[in-house]
Amino acid sequence: MNEELKKIYNYRRLDKVEIDGITISSAIKGERVKLSQRAFITSYEDGFDTIANQFCSLLSLSSASLNKCLVIIHEDNSADLYFNPPMTQIVNLKTATKKGDVITKKDIFDISEVFFKDSITDLTPQEVDKIIFIFREGFRFGIFYDFTKKNNIASLNKEIGNCYKKLHFYEQISFLREEECFDNITADGWFPFIALISSEFSEIIHLYQSEKEASKRNYFLEELFAKKFDSNKILSLTNNWWQKEQFSAKKKFIEAGINCFLEGNYISCLSTLYPIIEGIVGIDYFNQNGRKPKFKELVEYIQEKADIKYSCPNSLAYPREFYDYLNKVVFKNFNLETGDVDLSRHSVLHGYASEEDFNMTRSLQLILTLDQINFYL
Repeated sequence: MNEELKKIYNYRRLDKVEIDGITISSAIKGERVKLSQRAFITSYEDGFDTIANQFCSLLSLSSASLNKCLVIIHEDNSADLYFNPPMTQIVNLKTATKKGDVITKKDIFDISEVFFKDSITDLTPQEVDKIIFIFREGFRFGIFYDFTKKNNIASLNKEIGNCYKKLHFYEQISFLREEECFDNITADGWFPFIALISSEFSEIIHLYQSEKEASKRNYFLEELFAKKFDSNKILSLTNNWWQKEQFSAKKKFIEAGINCFLEGNYISCLSTLYPIIEGIVGIDYFNQNGRKPKFKELVEYIQEKADIKYSCPNSLAYPREFYDYLNKVVFKNFNLETGDVDLSRHSVLHGYASEEDFNMTRSLQLILTLDQINFYL
């Protein structure tokens, strides 16, 4: 690497760095102790400060000014440090794009891989190298380390991508990791829809954390989304749909339902769009399998398509969770004897849904459900 590139990547070399693991339990001399050789830890976890300070001491780093540092330790224990390493991310975007387009964080809904290379330099570690990667996202820090000297480069890129994702989307991931939180939002008809990730979903999280009374929470959410999802926002979603043949074939029906939403006619909106979901997915299934699907097969087909398309670890497209959402919310059965008649495809099409359930929130949730399916197909 020439001197100019060393300046660009803020390069420094250490002649000797010896480290083979980090103890994760205490022991007196002679006792057995647990040793970690490969892990990812964030600044939200216990023990982070201890590990970070140990690395800073080992590598002669200043923690006060540290934002990012890639450390590659070679077989001879010499180490290359890059404080501005080249990085390329493989991400999923909410909208179509072309080469050279400017992208913001709000355009990204998932991160699947991170490479330590750019058009000039490739810093991909070798199989026998040890790695320390310290990085910052906002006020959050993460440290990934691997001292095993058994790097699988393909899986390493995905693992670093998963680490970056955990920090970038920390608020969302930590909230939804709690099963009760996920159940609470789906009980109200919400889901981490792709269209909301990196934008409105953070406001949903804050409301569920701060407001425990459902009626007040739903009122604030309706106020929020009434302002955010105006005609321009809705049309920005649907314009992406027409690129898929499955959606463009139903364009007149979909536009009729969308127009009803924009006019505040939620009864007509929901009555029009609920059967469209079945039609879009059912025709796609028929074209693939040569027969009409049973209802269970219809929902399973959506999940299968999503699993194939979003196969990266811990995908924020949430394919399997969406399968549950469809069964528990969109296609939920009703029971007249018990009075369990929530708004769903079945209660609407059979005429049992309550008039009060035909509202802006439920209509928007159905539009976002269609948008989610558009990403999966």
